[in-house]
Amino acid sequence: MKRRTFLKLLGVAGWGLFAPVRLVPSRPVETRPLLRCHVAGLQYHDGVDLSYRSGEALTLRREPHNRYDANAIAIYRGDLRIGYLPRRLNPTPARRMDCGTPLHCRITAYTPDAPTWERVKVEVYEEIE
Repeated sequence: MKRRTFLKLLGVAGWGLFAPVRLVPSRPVETRPLLRCHVAGLQYHDGVDLSYRSGEALTLRREPHNRYDANAIAIYRGDLRIGYLPRRLNPTPARRMDCGTPLHCRITAYTPDAPTWERVKVEVYEEIE
Protein backbone atom coordinates (compact mmCIF):
# COMPACT_ATOMS: atom_id res chain seq x y z
CA MET A 1 0.00 0.00 0.00
CA LYS A 2 1.29 3.42 -0.89
CA ARG A 3 1.96 5.99 1.75
CA ARG A 4 -0.60 8.41 0.32
CA THR A 5 -3.34 5.75 0.29
CA PHE A 6 -2.48 4.76 3.82
CA LEU A 7 -2.74 8.35 5.05
CA LYS A 8 -6.09 8.81 3.29
CA LEU A 9 -7.45 5.68 4.95
CA LEU A 10 -6.07 6.76 8.29
CA GLY A 11 -7.63 10.20 7.89
CA VAL A 12 -11.05 8.78 7.02
CA ALA A 13 -10.92 6.24 9.82
CA GLY A 14 -9.62 8.83 12.27
CA TRP A 15 -12.55 11.19 11.72
CA GLY A 16 -14.87 8.62 13.25
CA LEU A 17 -13.09 9.11 16.56
CA PHE A 18 -13.77 12.84 16.59
CA ALA A 19 -17.27 12.85 15.15
CA PRO A 20 -19.83 14.51 17.43
CA VAL A 21 -21.93 12.12 19.47
CA ARG A 22 -25.66 12.50 19.05
CA LEU A 23 -27.49 11.77 22.27
CA VAL A 24 -30.79 10.00 21.95
CA PRO A 25 -33.32 11.15 24.52
CA SER A 26 -34.15 8.34 26.92
CA ARG A 27 -37.71 7.18 27.01
CA PRO A 28 -39.47 6.67 30.32
CA VAL A 29 -39.04 3.22 31.79
CA GLU A 30 -42.23 1.21 31.91
CA THR A 31 -42.88 -0.95 34.94
CA ARG A 32 -45.07 -3.96 35.65
CA PRO A 33 -46.20 -4.23 39.29
CA LEU A 34 -46.03 -7.76 40.72
CA LEU A 35 -47.35 -7.22 44.23
CA ARG A 36 -48.12 -4.65 46.91
CA CYS A 37 -47.78 -5.56 50.56
CA HIS A 38 -46.56 -4.45 53.96
CA VAL A 39 -42.99 -5.09 55.07
CA ALA A 40 -43.01 -8.21 57.23
CA GLY A 41 -40.83 -8.31 60.34
CA LEU A 42 -40.19 -4.57 60.47
CA GLN A 43 -40.41 -4.71 64.28
CA TYR A 44 -37.62 -7.32 64.44
CA HIS A 45 -35.08 -5.41 62.34
CA ASP A 46 -33.36 -2.03 62.43
CA GLY A 47 -35.95 -0.32 60.22
CA VAL A 48 -38.64 0.21 62.85
CA ASP A 49 -37.21 3.50 64.15
CA LEU A 50 -36.59 5.06 60.73
CA SER A 51 -38.87 7.40 58.81
CA TYR A 52 -39.64 6.70 55.17
CA ARG A 53 -41.00 8.63 52.22
CA SER A 54 -43.34 7.48 49.50
CA GLY A 55 -41.53 6.59 46.27
CA GLU A 56 -38.25 5.78 48.03
CA ALA A 57 -36.39 2.94 46.29
CA LEU A 58 -35.46 -0.13 48.30
CA THR A 59 -33.37 -3.17 47.40
CA LEU A 60 -34.52 -6.78 47.32
CA ARG A 61 -32.07 -9.58 48.14
CA ARG A 62 -32.87 -13.24 47.80
CA GLU A 63 -32.05 -15.44 50.81
CA PRO A 64 -32.42 -19.02 49.51
CA HIS A 65 -30.58 -20.45 52.55
CA ASN A 66 -32.82 -18.74 55.11
CA ARG A 67 -33.58 -21.38 57.73
CA TYR A 68 -37.20 -20.25 58.19
CA ASP A 69 -38.24 -19.74 54.57
CA ALA A 70 -36.51 -21.07 51.43
CA ASN A 71 -38.31 -18.38 49.36
CA ALA A 72 -37.22 -15.52 51.63
CA ILE A 73 -36.63 -12.11 50.04
CA ALA A 74 -35.14 -9.47 52.33
CA ILE A 75 -35.85 -5.77 51.87
CA TYR A 76 -32.91 -3.41 52.36
CA ARG A 77 -32.60 0.33 52.67
CA GLY A 78 -28.97 0.85 51.76
CA ASP A 79 -27.04 -1.69 53.86
CA LEU A 80 -29.76 -1.93 56.50
CA ARG A 81 -32.20 -4.85 56.38
CA ILE A 82 -35.61 -3.48 57.34
CA GLY A 83 -37.69 -6.64 56.87
CA TYR A 84 -38.96 -9.19 54.36
CA LEU A 85 -41.66 -9.75 51.80
CA PRO A 86 -44.48 -11.67 53.51
CA ARG A 87 -44.02 -15.46 53.33
CA ARG A 88 -47.42 -16.07 51.75
CA LEU A 89 -46.63 -13.68 48.87
CA ASN A 90 -42.96 -14.41 48.11
CA PRO A 91 -42.93 -17.71 46.10
CA THR A 92 -43.55 -16.06 42.70
CA PRO A 93 -41.05 -13.19 43.15
CA ALA A 94 -38.51 -15.71 44.51
CA ARG A 95 -38.84 -17.90 41.40
CA ARG A 96 -38.50 -14.85 39.14
CA MET A 97 -35.37 -13.69 40.97
CA ASP A 98 -33.92 -17.22 40.85
CA CYS A 99 -34.40 -17.16 37.05
CA GLY A 100 -32.40 -13.93 36.82
CA THR A 101 -35.24 -11.41 36.49
CA PRO A 102 -34.23 -8.21 38.29
CA LEU A 103 -37.03 -7.06 40.59
CA HIS A 104 -37.29 -3.60 42.13
CA CYS A 105 -39.05 -2.28 45.20
CA ARG A 106 -40.35 1.12 46.28
CA ILE A 107 -42.32 2.47 49.20
CA THR A 108 -45.93 3.30 48.38
CA ALA A 109 -47.11 4.37 51.82
CA TYR A 110 -45.68 5.14 55.24
CA THR A 111 -47.89 5.56 58.31
CA PRO A 112 -45.67 6.26 61.34
CA ASP A 113 -48.43 5.82 63.95
CA ALA A 114 -49.71 2.49 62.55
CA PRO A 115 -48.81 -0.85 64.14
CA THR A 116 -45.30 -1.90 63.08
CA TRP A 117 -46.55 -4.70 60.80
CA GLU A 118 -48.63 -2.14 58.84
CA ARG A 119 -46.28 0.84 58.98
CA VAL A 120 -44.48 0.53 55.61
CA LYS A 121 -46.25 -0.57 52.43
CA VAL A 122 -44.16 -1.43 49.35
CA GLU A 123 -44.63 -2.30 45.71
CA VAL A 124 -42.49 -4.92 43.98
CA TYR A 125 -42.19 -4.41 40.23
CA GLU A 126 -40.14 -5.25 37.18
CA GLU A 127 -39.01 -2.91 34.45
CA ILE A 128 -40.24 -3.61 30.91
CA GLU A 129 -37.89 -2.95 28.01
